[in-house]
Amino acid sequence: MAATFDFAGYSSDGRLGLVVETKARRGTNTEWARLFRKNLLEELPGFADALFLLATPDALYLWKRGADARELATYEMTAVDIFGPYFRRAGVDPAKYVSPPVFDLVVDWWLQDRTRGAGPTHDLLEQAGLSELLRGGRVVHQAAA
Repeated sequence: MAATFDFAGYSSDGRLGLVVETKARRGTNTEWARLFRKNLLEELPGFADALFLLATPDALYLWKRGADARELATYEMTAVDIFGPYFRRAGVDPAKYVSPPVFDLVVDWWLQDRTRGAGPTHDLLEQAGLSELLRGGRVVHQAAA
């Protein structure tokens, strides 16, 4: 894969099923997420067959496969309960500044746990099929690839 996102998630059969972009930015909203994804997909087209997850310290925005670049997130949820254990593990207070490398680490820990069927989840993530996709698969941090 020439173009990269922060993380790529592959199913147990090796198929790309998830692309993840992280932003250590607080106070985001649905419209900001839509515009961020739209602009990113204009630069990196060709990922419509994968779920798209935009993760921030306080919100997760997830688009279903095939979602148009102009669409709002299919699912939106707070990230406090999902990332809380990982922020504690990193010794970081998410209510304060979170550096991008630390936030990438938090998201990586969570995604790796999800490949083992562990770690926090959310009903909307289950509904979207994220856990089923990742269980037994692998997640690659693209900066490290």
